[in-house]
Amino acid sequence: MLLTRRESGVTLIEVNLAMGVLLFGILSVASLFPTGLQLAEYGYRSTDAALISSMARSQIEILSRSKNFKYPDRVPAQLRSEPREARLKESVPESTKNTYNKFVCKPVDGKPNESVGWSPNAWGSTYVLITSGAEAGRIFGVLGNDASSLTIKENVAGMSIRVNDTIRIIYNKKGLCIPESFLRLGKRVPTINATEMEWLEPNISPDRMTLDRIAKDTASMLEIKRTSSGKLVYRYSYGILFDGPEPNNPDLFRAYVLIYKDFDNDLGTQWWKGNAPVEYSVIFYRRPSAIPE
Repeated sequence: MLLTRRESGVTLIEVNLAMGVLLFGILSVASLFPTGLQLAEYGYRSTDAALISSMARSQIEILSRSKNFKYPDRVPAQLRSEPREARLKESVPESTKNTYNKFVCKPVDGKPNESVGWSPNAWGSTYVLITSGAEAGRIFGVLGNDASSLTIKENVAGMSIRVNDTIRIIYNKKGLCIPESFLRLGKRVPTINATEMEWLEPNISPDRMTLDRIAKDTASMLEIKRTSSGKLVYRYSYGILFDGPEPNNPDLFRAYVLIYKDFDNDLGTQWWKGNAPVEYSVIFYRRPSAIPE
């Protein structure tokens, strides 16, 4: 009688199950890479933004000690009680078919139907800065206002400006900013990167430190790259927007550093339609006479 010897092995079902488990593990690990790369990019961007903000602070400290520097005007007495911060009451339309150039607002901590309480046309010829949300850091010119809405110069239809985003009115009648053309529609902005403090201090005397000089004598760029078509793109650019002094402290000023990545200067008169700043920071500074020894 012949006895057959049974060979041990792996069935096709077991192979499929093993491959399924392996594939699940590979996909799980692979799914971590996009998140990791995104977090790494955010970390690099935050580090670069902190460096740029530090350079901007140095610029402001040098400029504020120059006798040629003109400090932003103080908000007139009749406007000091007017709220300068508010929250959007409605979202901007997603469609670009229609023109939309009004921000309907509500108090920051008030009820949805409560009026902000602005006097008519109190903020004409000023600026409004988006301070939260997907478009934080965008700046728009203000034509006028009523009790709870701001009429702005630009058409913002299609932008990701949503209900409950916060805004701040910037009182900057003189248009003080770096570069000098930052707030002028029709000019290319911003066109500068980092200015080397080590180069500026020995080469420009404090009496010659003006906004125009700073804008024209910009030096090192953090990083430059060219597109496939050979177009030159500034990896990082920034503008410094000067705001008026605090209502209760005329010697304490604030400035906003708006930092852009891969800013497209070819937008020309439509520069404000470009990408929103990747980061923005607030810098407080004082008049030299008000700084304690």
